[in-house]
Amino acid sequence: MPSIRIRLACASALALVMAAAPSMAQDAPWLTAGQPVTGMLEQGDAYGPVGSWSEEDHLYDDYLIRAGPTHRLDISLTSDDFDSYLSVYREGEHADLTPLASDDDSGGYPHALLRFAPDMDGTYRVRVRGFSPTAAGAYQLTLTERAPSPPEPAATRIARGAEVRGELEQGDPQLPDDELYDVYVFAAQANERFQIRLASEDFDPIVYVGRGTGSGFEQLALNDDSGDGTLNSRLNFTAPARGDYVIRAAALHSGGAGSYVLSLGDAPAPGPVRPIAVGDSISAEIGPDATEDDNGNFYAGYSFRARAGQRVAFAMASEDFDTYLDLGQMVDGGFEGIAYDDDGGEGLNSRLVHTFAESGDYELRARSFSGGSTGAYTLDVTEVEPDPEPAPLAFGRSVQGEISDSSAQDSSGGRFDAYRFRGQEDQRVQIVMRSGDFDSYLEIGSAEGEFVALAYDDDGLGEGLNSRLNFTIPETGDYIVRARPLGRSGRGLYALELTDRGPAPVAGSLMIGATVRGRLDDTDSMAAGDASFYDDYRFQARAGERLRITMVSNEFDAFLALGRGLAEDFVLLASDDDGLSDTNSLIEHEIDETGWYTLRANSYAPNSTGAYVISIERRE
Repeated sequence: MPSIRIRLACASALALVMAAAPSMAQDAPWLTAGQPVTGMLEQGDAYGPVGSWSEEDHLYDDYLIRAGPTHRLDISLTSDDFDSYLSVYREGEHADLTPLASDDDSGGYPHALLRFAPDMDGTYRVRVRGFSPTAAGAYQLTLTERAPSPPEPAATRIARGAEVRGELEQGDPQLPDDELYDVYVFAAQANERFQIRLASEDFDPIVYVGRGTGSGFEQLALNDDSGDGTLNSRLNFTAPARGDYVIRAAALHSGGAGSYVLSLGDAPAPGPVRPIAVGDSISAEIGPDATEDDNGNFYAGYSFRARAGQRVAFAMASEDFDTYLDLGQMVDGGFEGIAYDDDGGEGLNSRLVHTFAESGDYELRARSFSGGSTGAYTLDVTEVEPDPEPAPLAFGRSVQGEISDSSAQDSSGGRFDAYRFRGQEDQRVQIVMRSGDFDSYLEIGSAEGEFVALAYDDDGLGEGLNSRLNFTIPETGDYIVRARPLGRSGRGLYALELTDRGPAPVAGSLMIGATVRGRLDDTDSMAAGDASFYDDYRFQARAGERLRITMVSNEFDAFLALGRGLAEDFVLLASDDDGLSDTNSLIEHEIDETGWYTLRANSYAPNSTGAYVISIERRE
């Protein structure tokens, strides 16, 4: 097989645009698989959205590889400076925000290891970044080609009602992570329902159903555990259209092999649904003869007719099991979920609040979280008033409010007041909430659609039970702040203030043998969890160097930390509170590995500010 080469792409915004063009790809230098690339995430690299789950901009470097369906690739990203994150994109289809595969720490935290099997010949973009938006530092990227999977044989046809015995063994085709599998095919009519069982005493089985073969396989459904207390698989499947469907009988983990039994039978018919309406209160029981959904979960079904804009709360409680509610609609014979809740109620009980976008018939499925538990439960349906229009919240001004029984109510039944403000991309904001009547709690989320908290805080102010929430705006737009008690019973007065914290501070730099003077103030970065401010400094050191680092302040109790990485990616190596004197810090440390290190000037107590002096020198 021809060796795979990486085409290096310069990580500037202009270079990324050019790299998509064939002429740029031909001119870029090649790197043969197996030869590591060293690089640095730093100011001046490309910076922007990276897709996947993240809505925040990141520094990143891009590389190009040329590969096809016969290639199985391992892409390794290691760094001592930040929590590594890898993504692969298809090149040339403007798919910047749609990664084909991603990985955070499969290489062992904080390193990434992405196994990738392309589904077609072409050029692919490998994106190197950190898990955190502030990640920066040195890294090593390595591409390795694994042995090709044995070719997928022609599928064995299996008929409804049949049971076949097989064996997973060396020489069978392999999934991307080396799991062995066998292939079967069956014919189905549109909306026809099947139950597929895969059992083995030799390995943990998993069953996949889809269409297509080899790299063209399109997965439609899967099941790992049947919920019967064993590791065997049981999948109820509704065919969306007439045609042939492929079963992959596989081992859940690489190394799994041995005998198995595969059967194709009739899936239980969807059970009867009981109509419910606003105001209903139902006591019922889920027993072992209850209807099963496509994943083998026992459930009780209810039909509900809603009108557009109606906001309804469904509350399920049980002393016998952890409850779970699933709301959806029947589409082409199959259930399509819209919203769900596990523990929005008290304890292990569920409370699902949903605003219906369209009038129509809906189905509510009440079950246990595990899917296999049985017992008695209650179900209550109530109509909830729409959220009131949020009050405006201006920067730099304090507002007074009161949580009462007439305040808005969220999906869990808690009371809150809502405020709206407009934020700019990358703006750092701080919201402070104080109350002498209850334990305060803050949430922030986008004003678009149903409220989803992007960040929250309980007692970050460091003053009793008061809250302070620091948040960086991911994109320009309107945002909602919810001011509320931590518990549902909290009532009383509060004060709320929104401030602009200015641009994010940039880490300073220092050299061994230098003395640095600085000042902590309320515009600095803030340590997670303890409401203390800090400044970061980066320096280079060689393996074997023995360092003496001091931090002195006459205005606060100094706290000094040595580590690698910046901001959320900071990994602590050593720290000290009062090793130099009662309020001054001393770290003596021998460097294990040549590279970049971070010195964090911090205070021991929350909210402390003032001047400080840091010195770093070599020891003999």
